Amino acid sequence: MLTFANFLSPAMTATYQAIAEYVGMRLGVKTRTVLGQSFGQFAAGTVDVGFMCGLPYIQLAAPSVRAVELLAAPVFSAERYQNKPIYFSDVIARIDNPANSFTDLRRKVWVYNETASHSGYNVVRAHLANIGGTQGYFGRVLQSGAHRRSMQLVAAGLADASAIDSHVLTLESALQPEVAERLKVIDTLGPSPVQPIVAASRLPDALKFSIRAFLLEVNTQTVPAIAATGIKKLVPMRDADYDPIREMYEKAKTVVW
Repeated sequence: MLTFANFLSPAMTATYQAIAEYVGMRLGVKTRTVLGQSFGQFAAGTVDVGFMCGLPYIQLAAPSVRAVELLAAPVFSAERYQNKPIYFSDVIARIDNPANSFTDLRRKVWVYNETASHSGYNVVRAHLANIGGTQGYFGRVLQSGAHRRSMQLVAAGLADASAIDSHVLTLESALQPEVAERLKVIDTLGPSPVQPIVAASRLPDALKFSIRAFLLEVNTQTVPAIAATGIKKLVPMRDADYDPIREMYEKAKTVVW
């Protein structure tokens, strides 16, 4: 049995399950897909393959840790992704908010999803470092726990703005049209390297090689279910492809909310 874990949006679980089932079929083993609870599950042996954000990836793949290894990553089908393994962080505000860009958000109430998020946390703090906003740029900062909740708080007027994973924003807008209709995108940060699929380093090398090979077979023909959530295919990635996130992470350390 191989356990695949979704550490990203719950809206993607069915798609990730379809990918896991395809890999299991090609390997001739049973698979299960769960919602990830802790990144320590890789080392503990309760998760074998994970769909995760780039920020925890660079931390778990660090030489001093080496808990995970890179397998592949998705390419999204929408035109804005240019057939590349990238995504964006869309900055949203309530539709009646006068803010029209990130620069209009000084002293406003900002909400982010979680500190383990590149799209909602790391890229924002790196952007603040780039524009000299390292000390108290926002008037107040809230943590919501999830992109979905951040969208709801902004739509309700309980926060002025947030940065949302662009792919998640599309999915959640379809799931929550009553929320989406009260929001607007006022700016975009990125692109950033897309969220990777990783394997626990403890797995045998031959198994990791096979899982990677079968993941790279995944496209809308071999696993039609992926099209429903906007994935076109999976492609190979190098660890160095995530260096931009590492660079942003170092910049982000200089920021005090």
